[in-house]
Amino acid sequence: MVIAIASDRYTGFLFGACACLFLFARPVHAHKMDAARVDLATDGDTTSATLYLPEGWDNTPQLIAPSGCVTTLNRMVCESSLSEIRLEGLINDQQVFVFSNGESLLGTLTETQPGLSIHHKSSFLSTIWLGVTHVLGGWDHVAFLLALLLWVSSFKSRVIAITAFTLGHSLTLAAVAFGFSPWSSEVTELLIAFSVLMLAVETVGSHRACPGQFELAALVGAIGLIHGLGFGGVLLEFGTSRDDAIGVLFGFNVGIECGQLLLFSVWGVIAILGRYSATVWSVRTRAMTNLIVGVLGAFWTIDRSIVWVSSLSF
Repeated sequence: MVIAIASDRYTGFLFGACACLFLFARPVHAHKMDAARVDLATDGDTTSATLYLPEGWDNTPQLIAPSGCVTTLNRMVCESSLSEIRLEGLINDQQVFVFSNGESLLGTLTETQPGLSIHHKSSFLSTIWLGVTHVLGGWDHVAFLLALLLWVSSFKSRVIAITAFTLGHSLTLAAVAFGFSPWSSEVTELLIAFSVLMLAVETVGSHRACPGQFELAALVGAIGLIHGLGFGGVLLEFGTSRDDAIGVLFGFNVGIECGQLLLFSVWGVIAILGRYSATVWSVRTRAMTNLIVGVLGAFWTIDRSIVWVSSLSF
């Protein structure tokens, strides 16, 4: 009976995901990030900037040289110190990390923010901000956190789940920062997507009881380990040295927690306001939100399964 009910729930979500795949033929990756980087180096009175582009970029952004600077391909050399670094030609969600002397992160360049002032920049604050934007911009992580709040209802259970998730992703984030990764990024992205689908399915039907505190902590902590591998993929994009890894790891992790707290605060306010609304509206809103999360989870699972299978060499 339970298996049949669960099967029906998965079938509904998978049907919605297949409809999404039919409507959107272009593959969608909610969290995959291939970032470029710019390395700034100072040698006496000379400052150089070198742009490194990842494989797969169809366009070729260009460094904009201020007066007194000379550009050759992806390199710019200036006879004086630089006050700003600027790129032209970034599109969509492309990101470029800017480093000083190959280690300290100064900031990020995007299509909407193609310029960056490099004076009086705090590397630590930039790393924190990158962690915040990574969580808020990673729709699969946002969907998982929302599914988690829909699944566990009591304040105590939510504290346990959030704490377990934080400990789990912090462990694997640190492991990846120091060079440990048990499998490919395609597998990690697939498992993250499936975790969203799994929680959405478990949330269907408000009569379903949440597991005990130990089981809840163990399950969410294990999922946190997987999500930490996804967070760690950003640190691999950095290419930072082992000596600088601790500072980058700490700042990035602080940023992730700040982003999560911001999401939980927003959803907490919405939940409080929802208590003053009609019960029917509250139930319908909860069901519709979970349906959207479930369809997204199923869509990402199917899409990333295709990507994973395509990456295998037979």
